[in-house]
Amino acid sequence: MKLRGNIIKGFGVFFLLLILFPNVGLFQERKNIAIAANENREINPFPKASPLTADFYTDLENWYRDRMAKRDKLVKYWSIIQYKLVGVLINDSNFIGKDEWIFEITSIIRNYIEAEEKIARIKSLQQYAKDKNISFTLLIPPNNEAIYDDYFPENMQNKYPHYEAFENQAIKGFQESDVEFLPLAKVLRDKRKLINEPLYLHNDHHWSYYGSETAVDALLQNLDARKAVEYKRASMNEIVDDVYTSTSRAMNLGFGHSTKIDAPWSSEFTREIFVTDCYSGEREVLDEIISSKYLWSRINKGEAIVENPKAPINKTLLLLGDSYSSYMMMYLSQYFTKIVFTHYSNCRGDKKNIDLERLTKEYSPDILLLSIFSSRYFHAKADEIFGRIVLPKH
Repeated sequence: MKLRGNIIKGFGVFFLLLILFPNVGLFQERKNIAIAANENREINPFPKASPLTADFYTDLENWYRDRMAKRDKLVKYWSIIQYKLVGVLINDSNFIGKDEWIFEITSIIRNYIEAEEKIARIKSLQQYAKDKNISFTLLIPPNNEAIYDDYFPENMQNKYPHYEAFENQAIKGFQESDVEFLPLAKVLRDKRKLINEPLYLHNDHHWSYYGSETAVDALLQNLDARKAVEYKRASMNEIVDDVYTSTSRAMNLGFGHSTKIDAPWSSEFTREIFVTDCYSGEREVLDEIISSKYLWSRINKGEAIVENPKAPINKTLLLLGDSYSSYMMMYLSQYFTKIVFTHYSNCRGDKKNIDLERLTKEYSPDILLLSIFSSRYFHAKADEIFGRIVLPKH
């Protein structure tokens, strides 16, 4: 009887510890913030809604989930058990394709909302740039569902329209409004035929550094053809393996992932890149290749001011972008002496809006690049994308 009682007590203590252990994370705020940052997002704050509303309890759950001790590992192991044993993903909006590539149904382009309003907003940005004698270009980077749709399971191969149908619709609208737009789908599909390396991450929607370098090369060729820059592509004769990637889908599903991946590199490039804090003016030299890990917080809370005195293009690029643009910065910083990079819609901390007049007065850019990844451009409402951008009133 005594042995049985000790076993029951031991099990009770174990069960109590199992319940209490996740709450240790409530006292590890810095570590929790770092985990969220690795997923290219801000940590969920404590709810501000009234406890009398349903929003309060939804926000409270998100707040607590972000602060569970070992949350990333607990989610990982539970997700893997679910997938390996019964073939079910915790997030049913994701699905697994060829070679275990992870895709997301909501990222497949299925409609193009508020097209006229979006084009009008972009046109106003372009006109502002033109009035200031600044070259303007729009990019809409496709996500992996657009370029690797042939990796979908057979029963989904022809279920949705091909991405080019929507890109062509966008091209027509931009041409009618004289918007400087650089299509990328064909460029990326053509590059796929030439190299064996994947242009996108198999466990996330973002492009790999092979994909982002392809986009940067296409962009600079386009600017060169328009006489905005003089461009000569560096010989990509090396590969580096210490560049950071977010792999947010793998993280959110709890799948294993690596935070470092291979990237094409050139012996002509430099690692001596300077970054200045836009609020304090403090300037530092990076000790790693620039990536979204270093940039994400900066572009949400202000501007990332990136300088390379050795770059061949002695001009300033103002980049209104997102996480896809973060992957491009590794290469853009090798060509432009100065890049001012800020998110086109996300505002945190001291950053309340994207004031184009202030940015142009403060940094005197030669080129304005607006880059919005495809599922956000086509699916989000115009105000969600452009609502924080402030243009001077006439």
